[in-house]
Order: sequence, then structure tokens, then C-alpha cells
Amino acid sequence: MSVEEFALEEDNFLSKRLPIKKVLVTIFSHGNKVIDTRIEFTGDNLLWERIMEKSMFSYKEDICGPIMGGRFKNNKDFVFTIGLKPDQVTILSILAEGPSNALKTLLSAEHNPAFHDFTSYRLLAVMQNVTPKTQWGMTTSYYKMHEQ
Repeated sequence: MSVEEFALEEDNFLSKRLPIKKVLVTIFSHGNKVIDTRIEFTGDNLLWERIMEKSMFSYKEDICGPIMGGRFKNNKDFVFTIGLKPDQVTILSILAEGPSNALKTLLSAEHNPAFHDFTSYRLLAVMQNVTPKTQWGMTTSYYKMHEQ
């Protein structure tokens, strides 16, 4: 399995619609096939409240595990991880014609508008940095589904 990470500096479908600071896209592949994606981005407490209120990224209260560390601190940045739903990963793998084009294909709505639809993603984790190398927070039941 290969893993490629891309830090997005330019505007993208997430930053155009959400108040976020950083975006890191991870593409997992095996051979010439994309097998998973992860998108990590940083936001604040208001974004977390918006995600919960609007059920963005397939959020439901019953998918949330316990919050390691007890609770979130509203004054610290949140680190969100979302993953493309499996059916969309399959489409991405076909359209991208290999992992090398996966990021470009994912960011281009002309290939598949669903890639820019928040319902095509699942919320995998919500974390906060405790130290530069340690995060506390929670994973969702979707996280385990993406690990398989």
C-alpha cells in the first residue's frame, strides 16, 4: 500500500464553504487503484457546532465515541478528519485512472460533482492538539469502517 499526503494551499471546495485554516489530503492506494482518502482540516468551536447542527459529513450523535481527555476546549483549534464514502472512492479510482491523478480528480467538480458534496463524506475524527505531537478527542464509528 502507498500513502501520499498533499497540503492544500489554494482555495478548494472545503475552504470556499467553511471557515478552515489548513487542509491535508491523504490518498491511499494499492497498485494502480485508489483504496481510500482522508481529508484533515483545522477549524474552531463554531465550525464543530455547525457540523453537529447541520449533520455535515454524515454526522449523527450516535456515531460519536467518548472524548478522550474528557471534553473539548472551545478556545483551541479543532482538527477534523473526514473520509470519502466507499462508493465515491470507487468512482474516484476509476475516474482518476491511477493514484497520481487522484488529487486533481477529487478537487475537480467537472469529473464528479459528488466529490464536492459534503454528504459524500463521513466524519471520522475530531481532535485537539494537547502538545505538538499529541492529540486528544474522539473517533466515530465510521473511523473503524474506513480501517477495514
